[in-house]
Amino acid sequence: MRIQNSKSWVKYSFGNAALGSFAFLLMAFIIRYALQPLIEPYAPFHFFIVACLFIAYLYGYRWALLATLISAQVGSFFFVHPYSLLAPLR
Repeated sequence: MRIQNSKSWVKYSFGNAALGSFAFLLMAFIIRYALQPLIEPYAPFHFFIVACLFIAYLYGYRWALLATLISAQVGSFFFVHPYSLLAPLR
């Protein structure tokens, strides 16, 4: 059985889902960056995990997978020592 109108069930358009996902990731980054002096070595990805859970719930697993990939790179670059470095340690 094929359902013909399954595309019309989507609550959010592509643009709204992209903008909302970006907003959640940006909010997680800003909160984590503001708390960096207080929780420096701990929990570099916890705020991003919560943001990805909200994205998955609201926009679906595809947007959450993309947000997970982006947040892994951003979290590693900004919040894992040595900061602002993507090269392996020697």
